[in-house]
Amino acid sequence: MWKLAEPELREFGIHGYVVIRDVIPPAILAEASRAIERLVDEQPPPEGHVGHHFYWLSTTDGGPLPALFYDTPLRSLAQSLVSPGEIEIAFNQLGHNIGGNYASERARQAVYFRLRRVGHQHRWRECLCNELLEYDPVRAALDRETA
Repeated sequence: MWKLAEPELREFGIHGYVVIRDVIPPAILAEASRAIERLVDEQPPPEGHVGHHFYWLSTTDGGPLPALFYDTPLRSLAQSLVSPGEIEIAFNQLGHNIGGNYASERARQAVYFRLRRVGHQHRWRECLCNELLEYDPVRAALDRETA
């Protein structure tokens, strides 16, 4: 099981994100990329459209996009942010055509997973007042740094 290290937990606590490279195996990444290309070919943005265009896909139907989360170390890395709580996908979003594609022959692709701690929907108001409420390991890492 992959876990975020203490410096990565602190980075998340300070910046609200952490970058971890080479988590998704190339074969799974390639399959997801092909699925995105098929989706865009089958349901392209309107002709001449520039700007926000999103695809909202189900994460419960399986397939190559949810596999990016469920079948790679990504899930256990995300889980390490909320342990001993459990993490889940709140919903899967594919961003397309946000800023155009000016410097490459290959279109940029981005898959976003909106994650939440299980039970979040019952305490979301509290989380608005304390952004690290559900991130026990992150709070602990920040506390150890200042001790």
